[in-house]
Amino acid sequence: MEDHVQREVYHESQQSGFCGLHSLNNLLQGSYFNVVDLSNIALQIDKEEQELLHEAFPIDSHQSNVALDGNFSFQTLKRALDFFALQTEILRLEHLEATEGFEALLCNLDQHWFAIRKINGIWFNLDSLKPKPQIISDFFLSAFLNQIVSEGYSVFAVFGELPSETMPGDGAWWDITRLTIAGHSGTGDDEAKELERAIQMSMEQL
Repeated sequence: MEDHVQREVYHESQQSGFCGLHSLNNLLQGSYFNVVDLSNIALQIDKEEQELLHEAFPIDSHQSNVALDGNFSFQTLKRALDFFALQTEILRLEHLEATEGFEALLCNLDQHWFAIRKINGIWFNLDSLKPKPQIISDFFLSAFLNQIVSEGYSVFAVFGELPSETMPGDGAWWDITRLTIAGHSGTGDDEAKELERAIQMSMEQL
């Protein structure tokens, strides 16, 4: 659990196909990894998998853990989280309302990854496709998770002690107080529309 006060939220915006990289740094709140770091991790996993596959299948049918556009596999992200002793566990649909015991989520659909992180008691959607962090209230969190799962997303809870120190990087830092005020006023933001859609989809499943 967090015992420190963080006044700003770190957010990296989408570049190329590096959403996996952005999701990690947004989740960890700083530029903890770069493209070279994750590529090296992916290539190491490739090597390990190739050695195992070669024993059973002489013909190499192995698929790399990093795509040409920079998209990284779940195994790569998971191995990166191992450096912080962080564990991942997929959230089943029936457990989406149980958000106790962890303060971070990784969400994936096809080749897109994004993070959801609780900072100073507030949940933030840190999707790199969004222009800035978006507040998700405790009340609407389960509806939002149900919405994205219904759209095909897999949601992974991240367990363990998250880094307490922020790491400077190329992303933007957003003042939490300003984000909170904007979230309540709704000026210039589309959070309300997304939450309304989430509630509607949740009600349709009843």
